[in-house]
Amino acid sequence: MTSHAAADALRRVFAERVAPKLATATPDHPIQRIGLMGAFVIGLAITRYVLVTPIADLSREELSRWAAPVIRQLLVGPAPS
Repeated sequence: MTSHAAADALRRVFAERVAPKLATATPDHPIQRIGLMGAFVIGLAITRYVLVTPIADLSREELSRWAAPVIRQLLVGPAPS
């Protein structure tokens, strides 16, 4: 989290590979949806692997069941008015 090189690499991969693919899945507001999606996934990863909270004890299947509705809402759910 303090490595500038790692941060630059993460930004580059997200901008060049992840964001363009996610943009094709969003019905509207792609910049906001993709930004929030990135924040959610990075926050979840930090919570699971760095802070080692009870989230770390969830199986992949359990984590997927909890996270899927949030991801779905962020990508394709109704946008706030």
